[in-house]
Amino acid sequence: MQIQKYSKYQDPQTKIILCNNLEDIYPYHITLPDPPKMEEMVNFGLDIKDQYFQPIKAPKELWDLEKYVKKESDKALAYKHLENKPHLANFIAETHDVIECGQWQLIRGVPTYFTGSYLEYLSFYHMDTGLPQYRSWDLEEDYWWEFEILPNPVCFGGINMTRRRVGKSFKAGHKMIRAARKANHYSAMQSKSEDDAERFTKKCITLPFKKYPFYLRPNSTTDLTSKGKRREFDVPDHLGYPALDSWIEYGSSNALAFDGQKLHMYVNDEAGKNVEEDVSVTLDVIKPCLTEDETIVGKALFTSTVEELEKRGGKNFQKIFLDSDRTPYHDKSKRKINEDGKTVSGLYPFFTPAYANYIADQYGNAIIDDPKDYQAEYMRKRHEARGLKNAEKESRKGGRELIDEMINNQKTDSKKQDIIRKYPRSIKEAFRSSAVGCLYNVTILNDRLDKFIRGNDDMVTYGKFAWVNDKPNTTVEFIPTSKGEARVEISLLPQQYANKSVEAYGGRMPANTHLFAAGCDPFKYSQVKDWARSSKGAGFVYAGFNQAFDDPNADPSTWVTDDFVCQYYYRYENMSIDEFCEDMLMMCVFYGCQVAPEYNVRVVQDHFVKRGYVNYLMFPERLVVKKGDVRVESTPHAGFYTGGDESKVPMINAMAKYVNRSGQRCKFPKLLEQLKDMSYEEFGPYDLFIAASGAYRHYYQVLDRVNKIEDASFDITDYLPIYG
Repeated sequence: MQIQKYSKYQDPQTKIILCNNLEDIYPYHITLPDPPKMEEMVNFGLDIKDQYFQPIKAPKELWDLEKYVKKESDKALAYKHLENKPHLANFIAETHDVIECGQWQLIRGVPTYFTGSYLEYLSFYHMDTGLPQYRSWDLEEDYWWEFEILPNPVCFGGINMTRRRVGKSFKAGHKMIRAARKANHYSAMQSKSEDDAERFTKKCITLPFKKYPFYLRPNSTTDLTSKGKRREFDVPDHLGYPALDSWIEYGSSNALAFDGQKLHMYVNDEAGKNVEEDVSVTLDVIKPCLTEDETIVGKALFTSTVEELEKRGGKNFQKIFLDSDRTPYHDKSKRKINEDGKTVSGLYPFFTPAYANYIADQYGNAIIDDPKDYQAEYMRKRHEARGLKNAEKESRKGGRELIDEMINNQKTDSKKQDIIRKYPRSIKEAFRSSAVGCLYNVTILNDRLDKFIRGNDDMVTYGKFAWVNDKPNTTVEFIPTSKGEARVEISLLPQQYANKSVEAYGGRMPANTHLFAAGCDPFKYSQVKDWARSSKGAGFVYAGFNQAFDDPNADPSTWVTDDFVCQYYYRYENMSIDEFCEDMLMMCVFYGCQVAPEYNVRVVQDHFVKRGYVNYLMFPERLVVKKGDVRVESTPHAGFYTGGDESKVPMINAMAKYVNRSGQRCKFPKLLEQLKDMSYEEFGPYDLFIAASGAYRHYYQVLDRVNKIEDASFDITDYLPIYG
C-alpha cells in the first residue's frame, strides 16, 4: 500500500526555466542543487494530499525562552540556559544550516527545492498580517535572486516590477535583514521620498526584525525601538566572536545620498514613483558603491508597483528595465547584453504576469490555466463560502482566463486600461499609461507604443543633414550615422523631391510646401548649468498623403505619408543655438518646405533671415481691417506662440486630430510618449509635442490656402476626447 502511495511522487527536477514564453524578456535557465534521497525530503511518507509546505518550527522551550530576551545582554543568559539543553542547541545549529543551504520538500507529490532565503522568509519573517504564505511565484522569484543575481560576477543586481499586494517591499526588507547577518556587510535603501524610506524601514525591517528569534538576530547597540536612520550590528556574540560590524540605513531620495559609500545590499523601493530624482541617475551613482577593485561585491534591487508608476518616474524606471534586456539578438546593434553577460544597466530583469500570480491552490501553487480536479474543488468551496454565484463554473477558470475576462468585460477604454495597469499580462502592458488625465486617445497611443518596446530601429534611418561638400547655400544631403551619433530619425527619404526650390519673392523659395511642412521648438540658451536635464532642440517634418509613396487602397496602417516623416531631437553639451537653427534650415532645404518655429524666442526666425532664407519661414495669416477693407496679411512673427489658453487649445486640438487619424502608424515613439504624459497645465517639458503640433497645423493651413478648404479649422469638441 505504501509503495502505491509513493509511486505518485514525481521525480525531482533540477533544471527549471523562469520567465519562460514571456514576450520581451529572455528566459532564465536555473540549475537547482542536487536533491537528497526521496525518503530524506520533508513530507516523505505522507499521502500526497497531506503534503503542504512545512515552515521551520522552533520547540516550545525556545519560544518560552524568547520572552526573557528583552535586550542584547539577555542573549548571553539565554545561551547559557541552552548548555544543559543539547537538543535545543542542535535545533539552532540545524536552523542556521538549513536557512543557508535550503531544503527539499514534497508538495503534493512534487519534490520542491526551497532556498534557504525563502525558507527563512516563510518561517521567521513576520509581516503586518503574520508569517507569509508559501506561493510558487514567490519561490521562482527567489530562485532568480539566489541563482542568477547573487552569484553573477557581472551583474549589479535586479529590477523587478509587480502588481500590487504581492509583498514586494516585505521581500526586499527581508533581503536586507539577511544581508546584515554577514560580517562587514552594509545595506542601504531609498524610496520616492525620505518619509517613504522611513516607513519602509519601520514596516519591512524594524518590526519584522523585532520578531526574529534571538538566535537569528545579530547583536546590536541600536535599540529595537530606535527610530534612527541606521541600525548597527556592532556587539560581539555570546561566545566572544567579534561583532559583525554590519549596518542597515535608509536615506533620502537624492541620487547622491549614498555616493562614495561601500554597499553590499541596496534597495530602491517604488523606483517608478520617484518624480524628484531620475532613478537611472541614482543607479549610476550606486553601481560604484557596489564594487571594490573593479569587482562587484554588492547587489542592488530596484522595485516598483506597476499600477502606481508615475509619468516621469515610470519613464525613468522603464529606461532601466529596458536597458536590462538580456536578449542575445542576432543583430548585434540591437543587443543590450555583451558576451560576458553584462547588460547596459548592469541589472537583470524579472517579471511575473498577473495571470501567474493571481490565484493559488491550497498548496500554494499558481493556477494559471485549466485547474486540476482537486484545485477546482478547492476553489469551488471557497467561492461557495463567499456566496459567489456560479461557483462551479468559476472554479474551472485559471488565472489567465480570469484576468482576460476581467479586462474584456470593461465597458469603456479608460476602465479597460485601468484594469490592464492593475493586472498586466506582459511587460508592454506593465508600462502602459493610465487613461486618467490623458489628453488623447490612450488606447491608440498604448497600442502603438506596444510596437516600440524595443525601439523603432526597423522603421527609421538614423543620420544627420549636411551641406554637400560643406558648402552652405548649395544643396543638402542626408548622411546615415549610427544611432548614437544621429541628430535625426527619418522614415521617408524623398530623394525625388529633395532640395526642390524656385526663385520667388526676391530669393530662394521652397517648392514642396504642398507636400511637407516643418515645425520646431528651439532651446533658449547655449550654455546651462545642467545640460543633461536641459531642453533639447526639437523639430518635425510632416508629409501629407502622397500616392507616389502609398497606395490609397492599402491598409492605412502601412502608409508612410499622411504622417510625420522626420524627427529631430538632439542636443550636446554647450551646443550653440545657431547650430540648432542651421540644422533646422538644412532640414527645410532638404524637404523643400517651410518651418513654423515656436516664436516665444525668435532665434530661428532671426537665423533664417540672417542666412537669406526668409521664404523658408511660415508666417501665419490674419484678417486686417483698414479703411473699411478686409484683407489677409502675414504676421510679423514666423511660427506660433506657446503661452496662455488661447495658444494651447489649437495645439492640443491639432495633435488630437493627428492621433485619431494617424497615430496608429506613427514611427516616433518619443512623440507618442510625450503625448501620453503631457497635461493641459504643463507644456514646457514636451518639446516634441510643441514641434509636432507646429508642423501639423502648418501643413493643413498651407493645404487650406492651396485647396481652398477648411481642413485646418479644428474643433476641440470633435477632436479632443478626454479619456477617463
